[in-house]
Amino acid sequence: MKRLMLCLATVWLSFSVAHAGNHGEPVELVGEVARAIFTTGIDDREPVDQLDVIPAGLGSVYLFTDLRDFTGQRVLHRWMYNERVESEVGFNVGGPRWRTWSSKTIPASQSGEWRVDIIDGEGFIVESHYINAE
Repeated sequence: MKRLMLCLATVWLSFSVAHAGNHGEPVELVGEVARAIFTTGIDDREPVDQLDVIPAGLGSVYLFTDLRDFTGQRVLHRWMYNERVESEVGFNVGGPRWRTWSSKTIPASQSGEWRVDIIDGEGFIVESHYINAE
């Protein structure tokens, strides 16, 4: 009986360790963001300039992203202000290199720090980019 209990305990322990999951371990991301640039516009799939701050009265600001190895995923740009989601724009990535962008009109009443999260098809935030609106 002792031998049977020891055998069952060993099997149970092996099963528990094998199925414990990856909690606390780093997640390996599939793709990467080669470039992410805030800009006033896009021409021929490229940003026309680079913004470090959003000037008052600008109107629309764009986040251009050059994505690598996200083929087949739906990637999101999540525009955040004061920790609230203001907009989400999704893109179906169709190739190993995919240049895409989203835009947001920034009202004068929403000056301060903005954040755009780039989210992969699994829902993980790949990168976050910050810019201040005057």
